[in-house]
Amino acid sequence: MQIDIGATYDPQWYDFGDARLFIRPYPSSKSNLVIRDGRPVISGEDQWDIFNYCLVDWKNVTDATGATISCTEDIKKKVFDFAMAGISAFVLEKSRQFHLAEEDAEKNS
Repeated sequence: MQIDIGATYDPQWYDFGDARLFIRPYPSSKSNLVIRDGRPVISGEDQWDIFNYCLVDWKNVTDATGATISCTEDIKKKVFDFAMAGISAFVLEKSRQFHLAEEDAEKNS
């Protein structure tokens, strides 16, 4: 079995509508995943931790007046809590896709 110990897990830019999101993978060591009835359960608080960690920055995100919004923890919390513009679902999905790709690579090596 081979593993790529030198692989980079740095954030990457992803297009999201007319914005760009700088997203990094979530390390498994930070996870509080619980298995209940044979299915993974992630609390809202844990999902927030994942979202907050993974979303590093953004470009071209503005408020209703067109003013640029900084990617601060307070703003990210509001975006997450109220599922604004689908950003939280996109970031969480990118994190999930990273782990699925890693699992597939391990199976195929």
